Amino acid sequence: MRVCVVCFFILFHSASQAVQSLVVRAQTYVQSSKDIYLSDIVEMENLSESVRVSLQTVKLANGPRLGERQVLSSESISRLIRKHLSRLKLPEKMRLKIPSQVIVENHGFSLKSGDVEQRLKKHWATFCRDCEFQIFQMMLPKTKTHISPTEWSLVLDTKTPRGQFSYQVKENGKNIGWVQGTVKMLKNVPVATRAMHFGERINGQDFEVTLKDVTYAHDSPARTKNLEGRRIKRALRAGDVIWSNTLEKVLAAQQGQPVKMVMGSSDWRLTLQGVAQMNGQVGDTISVKNPQSNKILSGVITKNREVHIQ
Repeated sequence: MRVCVVCFFILFHSASQAVQSLVVRAQTYVQSSKDIYLSDIVEMENLSESVRVSLQTVKLANGPRLGERQVLSSESISRLIRKHLSRLKLPEKMRLKIPSQVIVENHGFSLKSGDVEQRLKKHWATFCRDCEFQIFQMMLPKTKTHISPTEWSLVLDTKTPRGQFSYQVKENGKNIGWVQGTVKMLKNVPVATRAMHFGERINGQDFEVTLKDVTYAHDSPARTKNLEGRRIKRALRAGDVIWSNTLEKVLAAQQGQPVKMVMGSSDWRLTLQGVAQMNGQVGDTISVKNPQSNKILSGVITKNREVHIQ
C-alpha cells in the first residue's frame, strides 16, 4: 500500500536531531458508531500524554454504522491535521506517515467464540458421545452492545452436523443473527491394516482403531467387540474404515432352525421351543411355528435364536 509521508517543521531544528513519527494505521476496528477522531487511527504507544490528549480533539468524520466501513484518504487526513496544527501538542519536528487510504470498520460486539463452540459441541455430543468435533471458519453475528452468555441462545436442531452448519441466535427471545461455519466430526473406528479380499475373515491383526473423519459417513463403523472372525462382503484396502455394511450379515435366526419363543410381560414370562419360518437378524420380525399346536406366531428377534412373541 502506498504511504504518504509528510514532515511538519514547527521550529527550526538541527538536522542531527532524530525525527519522531506519527503513524496512522491502514485499518481500524471500532465497536460503535460514534464520531472518528485522529486518536482512533493513530499508533499511540510512543506518544506523550499531551499529544494523545490533543489527538482526541481532532474529529475526522462521522462513525460508520454497525457492519459498515468509512474510508478516509491520506489527503483528507493531512489536510485536517494542518487545519488543527495549532492545538495539537506535536513535537517541534514530526514526520507523519499515512497510508493512501485508511479504513475504519464498525464490527460492533460479537459473541465469544469459545462460549459458542462449547454449546455446539455439547449439543452435538448427544448424537455421538464418543466423537470429537473440530470447528473451522465460524462466523458470529455482530451486535451493538455486549451480550452476556445468559442473554443469548442457539436455535438448534436434532440433526447430526454434516460439514456446514447454520444456527439462529436469539437475545432474550429476539433474533439477532446466525452462527455459521464448518465442522469436522472425528471418531475412533476400526481400520484395515492390510488389503483384504472379498470373503476373507478378519483376525485380530487385520485391523486397528484409529481416529478418522466420519463427517459425511452414511454408515456406522463396525463394532470392534465382535469383529474377529467376521467375513467381509467387499474388498478392503489398507487404511479403509471397516463399516457395518462391509461385513456379511449375521443371522440371529435361520429358517427351519429351533428358536426359543418368549412370551409374557414384566409380571410373568413363558418360554417355549419353536421353529423359525424365515431368516432374520436381531430386531427383525419373523414367523415362528409352535410344534405342539402347529400354530404360526409372529415375534421380534431379541438376540441369537430368541424371539419375543407379540
